Amino acid sequence: MTTASPGVVVVGLGACTAVGAEVLPTTAAVRAGISAATEHPFMIDKAGERMITASTPFLDPGIFGMDRLMSLALPAAQEALAPLVASKASLPISVVVGLPEPRAGLPDHLEMRFRDSFVAAFSDRHPVTAVAAAAAGHAGGLLALKHASELIASGKASLCLAGGVDSWIEPATLEWLDSLDRLHSETTRWGFCPGEAAGFCLVCDASEAERLNLPVYSAVLSASSAAEANHILTETVCIADGLTASCRDALACLPAESKVDHTICDMNGEPYRGSEYGFMMTRLGPCFSAEAGFDTPAQTWGDVGAASGPLFLILASIAAQKRYSHGPLTLLYTGSDSGRRSAALIQTPATPR
Repeated sequence: MTTASPGVVVVGLGACTAVGAEVLPTTAAVRAGISAATEHPFMIDKAGERMITASTPFLDPGIFGMDRLMSLALPAAQEALAPLVASKASLPISVVVGLPEPRAGLPDHLEMRFRDSFVAAFSDRHPVTAVAAAAAGHAGGLLALKHASELIASGKASLCLAGGVDSWIEPATLEWLDSLDRLHSETTRWGFCPGEAAGFCLVCDASEAERLNLPVYSAVLSASSAAEANHILTETVCIADGLTASCRDALACLPAESKVDHTICDMNGEPYRGSEYGFMMTRLGPCFSAEAGFDTPAQTWGDVGAASGPLFLILASIAAQKRYSHGPLTLLYTGSDSGRRSAALIQTPATPR
């Protein structure tokens, strides 16, 4: 299912990652290829070695659960709202947030507790009209962007904060990953490096951005989602039917004679994600320019789960602003363990490299 929203623009960006506490340090670190992967201060894997994680260095390693998620989410959300604060406009804001899928180590009733905590933290700063939180895993951040685009396009909201927050740095979560041989280590080369992050984007209609004199970083041309039946939790072979469907829907609105200039995705070292990309490109290759490549930021900030999509949008937006983008059209995609696949086509101002 696709949402085409050519009038929806991104006017605020906020990030909190293991390689930067804000947007500009984060994007600079990713461009430089700086890795946050390091030995965990106290978690030991099955082989007796320190687990390798990408933890945020400015968070106490003893903070867990909802406190840790909120410590990531609130600074990123505040940064995304900074242009609105600077404009001195006091308008109601709808909030849509992607959260981790159910797994070992997560707080009970995560969605409800996150909504309550977020509203309580923002009640004295911004007029928040509604908070929707969905525990959809990796796909969650782009699903939040999709929902926000629908709210803006339908006129149900004038400003929407869309984002995602996730943290794998919970002892019970790390032990669970280790039991499944999914942690990257000397003995498990095909695993991933658990990370944590939050990413938020403030979106509105293009006319509203002009009225409020807000900066426009990018436009959301489309956002889509699909389901993959043969996901990592099954014993079947995945040939990327779900990812192909989601990306095909997102690319249906490609402007005439245009092709995708670049892709940013959540490949994290697990083999099936690379295979999915290959199957998808085999089918949709003609939609991409001959020079189109792809970025996998998990190499720097670790696997950031539900925060992935909004952070990808931030990378594309800042690349254009700083004049090192590959072109104006960027495909973003993410895939959850449970099979949810999400994609978005982003357009940024065309700037020479």
